[in-house]
Amino acid sequence: MKARTLIFTGILFFPMLLLIFTGCKKHTSDIQPSTVYSKVEYSGNTNLSEARWNLAAASAGTKILFAGGNGPAGSLSAKVDIYDVLTGQWSTSSLSSPRGNLAAAGTGNTIWVGGGNDANGPSGMVDIYNIGTGLWKYQALSSPRYYLAAVAAGNKVFFAGGAPDVNAYVDQVDIFDATTLTRSPGHLSVPRAFLTATALGNKVFFAGGYNANGASDVVDIYDLSTGIWSATQLSEARFNLASAASGNKVLFAGGYKTINTFSGKVDIYDITTGQWSVSSLTFTSGGLCGISAGNFILFAGGGNGISLSKVVDIYNSANGTWTTDLLSESRAFLAAGASNTKILFAGGKNGVTPLDVTTTADLFTLK
Repeated sequence: MKARTLIFTGILFFPMLLLIFTGCKKHTSDIQPSTVYSKVEYSGNTNLSEARWNLAAASAGTKILFAGGNGPAGSLSAKVDIYDVLTGQWSTSSLSSPRGNLAAAGTGNTIWVGGGNDANGPSGMVDIYNIGTGLWKYQALSSPRYYLAAVAAGNKVFFAGGAPDVNAYVDQVDIFDATTLTRSPGHLSVPRAFLTATALGNKVFFAGGYNANGASDVVDIYDLSTGIWSATQLSEARFNLASAASGNKVLFAGGYKTINTFSGKVDIYDITTGQWSVSSLTFTSGGLCGISAGNFILFAGGGNGISLSKVVDIYNSANGTWTTDLLSESRAFLAAGASNTKILFAGGKNGVTPLDVTTTADLFTLK
């Protein structure tokens, strides 16, 4: 099916108008990277319990969790849809409050969902779901904010950057110990929101974003073993980009360069050599989604102000090659999670009107 042609308004795609959007929310999968898979296959689709975009996703054990987001006409959701990759069955739960523009990450047997905006404004709540007991615990960010990024590495969970208000940006990084639930502080080199985060080995990456100076090219890198921060740069400044890591490669893809210009670049960082290379997406877009699973990294969906994409660009970290597949429908601002050999891309904005929000969850399988 051909992607719809759309004319996007500033309300949908311009963050400075206090819009309600962020890029993909995802969590690096728990699939063992030592297993080399030969391909990724589309396996059909299923559905979330309610339509929403700007939701967050993360995985732990055999569970993939999709939390919160914006429903039709901009409503806020507290819904949590939980997919079990072993049974193929869904269950549901609820966040402590309805909110969108939140972030999530998973480690061990817990999934952490933090920040976002609720009915009263920016939220500092962190909801922690235990996949074994099905129970929730709660913590707090150092300050309420939305448009933040989350990532887990080892037993640490990071919530970085974000916006506490219109045209306000923070450099705060809240680092939680998943065992003790205690929080310690960190700082980005540049305050910003609409950034992306991913991790590989003992390195945690926070890339791109937006602040009062416009799009950022900064990549802040935190070393888990030493606690030391360093920084490098993307090939071009952008925000609402996607990222994921596999093998010895960390990829940063797409994004907005300005309100009405978009990037098709993929910056590839080799953690072994410290060198950068550049590749390209099939579809130049922002609001796309990235996820890693085994030796594959997938970037799906997005929009470029003219049309929405259903393309899935698939990078094989084992040999450096690209292939493509398709989502069942074109959409942006979706979320992704992966566990065992299963990958899910769920929700998103599939049109220009306030009611164009989808429940679709596309399933892919490593082979």
